[in-house]
Order: sequence, then structure tokens, then C-alpha cells
Amino acid sequence: MAIPHAQPGQVIDVGASGEAPVEARSHALFKSDDLEVIRLVLAAGRSLPPHRVAGDITVLCLEGRIDVSTEGRSHVLAATQMLFLEGGVRHGVTALENASALVTIALRKSAPASEPTGAVLRQATMADSAGIWDVRYAVRENTLRRGKLDDDDVQREIERSGRGWVVEDAGRIVAFAVGNADTGNIWALFVHPDAEGRGHGGRLHDTMVDWLWSRGLERLWLTTGPGTRAQGFYERRGWQHLGLTDQGEILFELRRVPD
Repeated sequence: MAIPHAQPGQVIDVGASGEAPVEARSHALFKSDDLEVIRLVLAAGRSLPPHRVAGDITVLCLEGRIDVSTEGRSHVLAATQMLFLEGGVRHGVTALENASALVTIALRKSAPASEPTGAVLRQATMADSAGIWDVRYAVRENTLRRGKLDDDDVQREIERSGRGWVVEDAGRIVAFAVGNADTGNIWALFVHPDAEGRGHGGRLHDTMVDWLWSRGLERLWLTTGPGTRAQGFYERRGWQHLGLTDQGEILFELRRVPD
């Protein structure tokens, strides 16, 4: 028999079930237009196959231990430990022992038919420089002092030493990335605050990394501020933390996986 969803204002117990996982079942505790909360129950050795969801999710281990795999990385959670994943990240779950977890999913609504949905990712040109600077100066983390870099720096990076990409939505640049094919440096990857949470950063990252690998590079690197959302963004995509630079930034490295 189906388990009814919790109603607004209803108190529910999400503690350890006390039931053997072979007897208990996974089920949705409640679902609204914007949010779904699921109690996931797995017997030791059982798995939830790798999959993607559009919205951001959290996984809170309630009892036992689970392994949440994300694109080549393993995240082992014990009771009371939580993991956050951005929407669109491919992930699977394996119970290392009898376990249950609380999974929260932010549901992304489809845009109404009257709204344009055609954000386009394309190669950047110098004609995009004004939009690129608009995004760069709008970000709230890893900020840049005006005048420290200029169009000459952008032109060098996207025309001579590497390549750049932009995401354009309704005629406006909302995100961009630049990779240096000479050094393997991720020179820039930024999303305008107004356009966050739509997957633009992930699309730019994957496009740029694939292109840099195609140039024969075996190692990529970048730096970013500690404790920033960017740190988590790169960690979730397999970048390895190599320590801090003299300027106090995190040095990340990504090695090419042999075919």
C-alpha cells in the first residue's frame, strides 16, 4: 500500500527506522512544486544506479554507512553526515552496510512556453569582451580589481595562448570560461550571479576541459579562494587539492585519465 505524503504542518520522524532494510522501503516523505524529500533505505551491498537530477540535492545519512559516487569520486557518509551535490551531477549510492538516508531534491520548474530557453554555449570572440567584463566584475567570490586586467589580456588568452567560451542568453553574456593551451591553466570560469543554478558553469567546464585534452595536455591546473563555492565546484568534478599558494589560494590539479 502506498505511504501517504506528509501534509503541511505535520511533524514526521526521520530518525533511525528500527526496521531491517530488507523489510523497510524507500519512499517519498513529501513533495511540493519546489521540493521533494525521500527516505532512502538500502540493505548492505545494494545500490541506487548512477543517475542525474536537474535540481540541487542533499544526502543526509541517517544510519549505517553509504558511498555516494560522483563522476569518479567516492564520498563515504556515516550517520549524521551530509553531502551537497549540484543539479546535473551524475551520482549513485551504494550501502556499505544496512543504511538509510534522507535525500532532499530541489525541483527545477520548466520555463513557461512563452519564455525563451535557448541559452547558447559558443566560442568567445573579442566582440564579447564587454559582456565578459560585465560577468567578471559582477561575481561575489574571487573578485577582481578593476583595471588589473584589460582587453589585451583577454585577447592574448582567447586568440593566441588558448580559447574562450561564453554562454549567451537572449543576447546577453551570462557566463564565460577561458583555458590556456600552453600552460594548462584554467584562466577563468565565471557565471553572473543572476544566472547561477542553471548548469552554465558545468557546461563550460566540460567543454573547456575536453578541448584542452584535445590539445594533448596531460595536466590542468587552477587557483581559487579557499572556502568559496568554486572550491566545491572543482572538487565535485575530480580536481585534486595540492595545497595553498604563497597568496593563500588553493592550487588544484586535474590529470587526464588514460583512454
